Amino acid sequence: MKSEVKGILLIILSACSFGSIGIISRVAIARGGGETSIMLIRFFSVSLFFAVYMRLRGISWRVGRKNFLGLMVLGLFFYGNVALMYFLAMKYISPSLGALILYSYPALVMVGSIFFLGESFSGAKLSALLISFAGCAVVLWGPLGSIDFRGVLFAALTAIFYSAYIIGSRKILSNVSSLVVSAYMAVWCFVFFLIYGAFSGYEGFSLSSVNITTGLALAVWCTVIGFLAFLGGLKIVGAQNASIISTFEPLYTILLAWLLLGDQISRRQIFGGLLILSGVILLNLMGSRKKAQARRLAAAAPGAAAGIGVTETLPAEQEAEAGV
Repeated sequence: MKSEVKGILLIILSACSFGSIGIISRVAIARGGGETSIMLIRFFSVSLFFAVYMRLRGISWRVGRKNFLGLMVLGLFFYGNVALMYFLAMKYISPSLGALILYSYPALVMVGSIFFLGESFSGAKLSALLISFAGCAVVLWGPLGSIDFRGVLFAALTAIFYSAYIIGSRKILSNVSSLVVSAYMAVWCFVFFLIYGAFSGYEGFSLSSVNITTGLALAVWCTVIGFLAFLGGLKIVGAQNASIISTFEPLYTILLAWLLLGDQISRRQIFGGLLILSGVILLNLMGSRKKAQARRLAAAAPGAAAGIGVTETLPAEQEAEAGV
C-alpha cells in the first residue's frame, strides 16, 4: 500500500472513531446509561492507557508550571464541558444534527482567534464564516417545535467550549506535544466528572453492563484508536491535508445514524451540512496557503540556507482533535 493512501485511510479511521461518539452515547442513553458513570469509566480508562503508553515509550509527563496550570484550566473548565455537553445533547437530538452543529466550531475558532489572538481578518475569512453560519441556519430552520432546542443548546455549547479550548490552547500552552496534552486532558476530564458527580450526589451512578460497555467503547474505539490513527496519518499526509480529510467525520456520523438508529435527515439539512463543511474546507485551504507563503518568505530570508526557517507544526484545531 502506498504511504499516502495509508495516511489517508488512517485519518478516515480516526474520523470514524471520533464520529461514533454521538451514536454510542445515544444508544447508551436509550438503554438507561448515565453520563457520570460512563464518563468516569471512559476517562479513567483513557488516563490509564496514557500512563502505560507514555511509560513504555519513555515520554515524560513533566511540563512547566505555566503549562501545567494551563492544562488544568483547559481540562477542568473547557474540555470536561465538551464531553458533558455533547452527551447531554444526545438526550434530545439525533447524532446527525448534533454532529452538524458541532462542526460549526472551526468558524467559531476563526472569530475567537481574530478577537483574542489578534489574527488578521480578510474577505476570504468572512466568506468562509458566512458560508458556515448559513449552513447552521439552514440545518436548524424548520417548523417551530420540530427540533428539541434543549439538544440544540447543548450541542451549541459543545461547539463553544470546544472552540474556547482550541483558542485557549493557542493562547496559554507552549511547546507541549499533542500526546502530552491529550494525556493531561484525560486526567483532568476524569477529575471534572468526579467533581460533577459529587455535586449531583453521584445520582444514578452504577457499574451496570451498559455503563461499563459504553465507557470502554468510548475510551478504546472513540479515543485511543482515534488518537493513534490520527497521529499516524498526520505524519504521512501533513496537518492541512489531515484537517480537510477529517471533514469526513460528520458525514460518517450521519450515515451510521441512518443505518443503525434509523435517523432521518432532510434534504435541507444535507444542504446545510454541505455548506458547513464547505466553510470548514475553505478555512483549511486558506490556512494551507498562508503556511506556504510563510515558508517561501522564510526560505528567502537571511539564514534560511543554514536551516533556520519555518517548521510545520500541528495546528491547534488538529491537536485538539487528536486528543480526547
